[in-house]
Amino acid sequence: MFEAIKNGDLELVREELKICKNLNMADEMGSTPLNCAIYDRHAEIVKLLISSGANPNARDEDGATPLHLAVDRGAIDIVELLIDNGAKVNVEDEDGTTPLYISIEEGFESIERCLRVNGAKR
Repeated sequence: MFEAIKNGDLELVREELKICKNLNMADEMGSTPLNCAIYDRHAEIVKLLISSGANPNARDEDGATPLHLAVDRGAIDIVELLIDNGAKVNVEDEDGTTPLYISIEEGFESIERCLRVNGAKR
């Protein structure tokens, strides 16, 4: 499934989902299918994975969530999609970093506004 996601092959991801038992599994680098789709900015695949049961609040080995990654990638469309599907906006990773902090540090003003409108406080 990871290769199909990296290639942005929506139809192949759909086929893989028919046999995949655990959408929150991690590869050898600790990345989930959802994180992989976010990293490569494949919004339609992100949407498909979430609708198929991927956890929008799953944490990686550093305590970061998909929202942390989407903000870091500057992907406002994916940030909005994650929030609309229950991503927690005030979540901290192991270092205490929040998605809002990342948006401010990176200068992503539209993402910062989106997070604040959706309740981000820190």
